[in-house]
Amino acid sequence: MDTNADHRWMQLAIDKAKSALENGQHPFGAVVVGPDGQLVAAEHNLVEQDFDASAHGEVVAIRAAGKALASVMLTGCTLYTTCEPCLMCGSVIIRCGLTRVVYGARATDLRGYTSTLGLHVEEVVEWANREKLNGDTPITVTPDFMRDECLELYARWP
Repeated sequence: MDTNADHRWMQLAIDKAKSALENGQHPFGAVVVGPDGQLVAAEHNLVEQDFDASAHGEVVAIRAAGKALASVMLTGCTLYTTCEPCLMCGSVIIRCGLTRVVYGARATDLRGYTSTLGLHVEEVVEWANREKLNGDTPITVTPDFMRDECLELYARWP
């Protein structure tokens, strides 16, 4: 794990979340980095803009990465996201074969939010790994990365 690279990519996710907030969107940013360590996609939440409840930052970034790589599978890629992925995003993470997830704030850090069905992304990923839904390549999760910086975003969110 390259901590300098992790900081760089999480900062980009934070910058995307700030842009979302400035444009009337919910402040959730996400970045997909390829196995070669190069940027594949950097996006933010588009739920309000697109009138699409599924347009979470993670899903928007995963969609863009799939198009950029011309593949449904993102094996070997890492997702950086400013907040813990919800159950929907966790399912998409598993389905597209991402290998690593790095997130900042926890869902329980946000006012009025809880984890869906009481499940956290670590539990969803643990189940997927146990069932080998990602084949023999386990998904790893790095929680609370640059958490304080991510929490600053949500403190500014009305």
